[in-house]
Amino acid sequence: MSAFLRAVQLRDLNRHEDAVELFHQHLAEFPNDAEGHAQLAVTQLDMAGERRKALESIDAAIGIEADNATYFACRSLILRRLDQPREALTAAETAIGLDPDHEVAWIAKAGALSGRSEWAAAQMAVEKALELEPDNPHAQNQLAVILRAQGNLDAADRGTGRRLERDPEDSMAHANAGWSALQRHEVRKAEEHFREALRLDSELEYARLGLRESFKARSGFYRLFLRWVFFLQKFSEGQRILIFVGIYLAFRFGRVILAQVHPVAVALLVGAYLVFVFSSFLASGVGHLLILKDRNARFALTRGEKLDGLFVGGGFILGFVLVILGLTVLPRGVAFIGGAMAIGAIPAAMVFENDSREGRLLFGGCMLFVYLTGGVCLVQDLRTGDPFAAPAGVMVGVAVLAAALSTWLSMVPRLHRGREE
Repeated sequence: MSAFLRAVQLRDLNRHEDAVELFHQHLAEFPNDAEGHAQLAVTQLDMAGERRKALESIDAAIGIEADNATYFACRSLILRRLDQPREALTAAETAIGLDPDHEVAWIAKAGALSGRSEWAAAQMAVEKALELEPDNPHAQNQLAVILRAQGNLDAADRGTGRRLERDPEDSMAHANAGWSALQRHEVRKAEEHFREALRLDSELEYARLGLRESFKARSGFYRLFLRWVFFLQKFSEGQRILIFVGIYLAFRFGRVILAQVHPVAVALLVGAYLVFVFSSFLASGVGHLLILKDRNARFALTRGEKLDGLFVGGGFILGFVLVILGLTVLPRGVAFIGGAMAIGAIPAAMVFENDSREGRLLFGGCMLFVYLTGGVCLVQDLRTGDPFAAPAGVMVGVAVLAAALSTWLSMVPRLHRGREE
């Protein structure tokens, strides 16, 4: 049996590392075999940490055979997993231009449009794929995802139900049912579906993340946050930016108007706005901390998520408590340490689950600077009795500004990516 055929068999048996080794052996002998490069890319796509290499492999295949629609469809799927939806859409449209009846190309286009939150166009693309191949399970599951994202839960559930009737062991369909239940606030039902999905496919990240979110949703605070997230996902990226800008402008105008009414009204508005702004950064860390308290549920967390729970959720809550204690019954220096922990939790929220090296360095540096500032204030207070004397005073201003700016910088894709590569 040839190395190529053996590699395909090993991949089908989920022995991806062995399959990659054999594909490399095959390509060493036949370097201009476009299909060999393409199959290597498909194998690497299913391997965490290898998706950049998958892109290189499919590009090698395209360099040899530039008119193959399947290769461009594969390139689109890889780019989507690398969180590059614009480039993924270009590749998908190239595939469709080469072969308008290629259902995988339409599935890839739907995925790219979903990455841009262009849900209506994504639905049209996946429905085209289903016209070409009505029983395609990937297209059926993708349609359920798109319908749920638009808030059309009934239609999504009907599609998922039909999918499970055809194949009760479809792990993706169970994961879709779990996310739909979670969006309906049926937390226990969601957990059941996610557990079943992971039983069928222990490597399904979509289900693992769903189970993690359902554990967090045991908290009433986190359920409120999820409602906001599910509301926002209906809109495109540009529309979401307009929503946030609108909220900011409403806050600015509201503060001016309420200043004419009563200072307390202004304080309440400012407090509500700060809770709104920072809750979106702190909610996930607080949720991870809640899961860490559960002896069974904590196994659903990765190392990065556990650190996120400790530094973000734990840091913010413990820091807030220390601030109160330092201002009341404990020495004043305790409040400086607590303030640094609470403020440092904001940039910390962009560190431990961030796949961008530049982002980790930037936000991690900001977090450490905030911690250092708290320590300097404590030393200044012990030495001189004035915690905000130079250089501590300047450092406090810079630290607060850096923490605030990190919330805006987190919207730069290059600085804040999920762990896909």
